[in-house]
Amino acid sequence: MLMPCISLVLVLAVVTVGLLVMTQTISVEGLVTGVCRVFAVVALVFVIICAAKAILLPILLAWIVWLKRTMFWAVIVVLGLLAVELVFSALVSRRWSWLSAPGKRNTGGKP
Repeated sequence: MLMPCISLVLVLAVVTVGLLVMTQTISVEGLVTGVCRVFAVVALVFVIICAAKAILLPILLAWIVWLKRTMFWAVIVVLGLLAVELVFSALVSRRWSWLSAPGKRNTGGKP
């Protein structure tokens, strides 16, 4: 799925560059200079990513362990809060029926 997408982008780039050269918006020398700069930047970014991977990988692994533990406790806290809210709403609905709407008050069986 990724290869057709990359192929489509590259074909679009070649067609666009071809149109720019044919309309003389850019010259061939400017095109070669631009392509060389793009390849240099891509190579530099690749080297930086490879160097940073050796430094950042242990840090990222430690963060993953910390995030796993944090997510576990976050789920526990949310479930606890939901349980407390459920118990509280059950107590309020049973004990304090006078808090309901004025037309729905319990009058003890009297009309």
